[in-house]
Amino acid sequence: MNDIFKKRCADMTVLEVMEYAEMFNLIKNPTMTMEAFCKVLNKSKRRVYTLLENKIYPEELIVDGYEYREKRKSPIFHTHKVIEWLKQ
Repeated sequence: MNDIFKKRCADMTVLEVMEYAEMFNLIKNPTMTMEAFCKVLNKSKRRVYTLLENKIYPEELIVDGYEYREKRKSPIFHTHKVIEWLKQ
């Protein structure tokens, strides 16, 4: 992380700029709302809720796992874990 401060923008490759932008986004937004999760997957809310009820998605993606229903109405997702899951 400290190497970001040691480089000039002109010395960075496009890939490095994209990696740092992703890191900044993760720091800025560590969690993802249901709407953002649906937008990333390009699925409707109804379809995502159905898949959540059938426990299709890994439990580690959801904050508090599948017990989120006892605590809140809408699930919240870990942004970093969702990105890693989508890369697979």
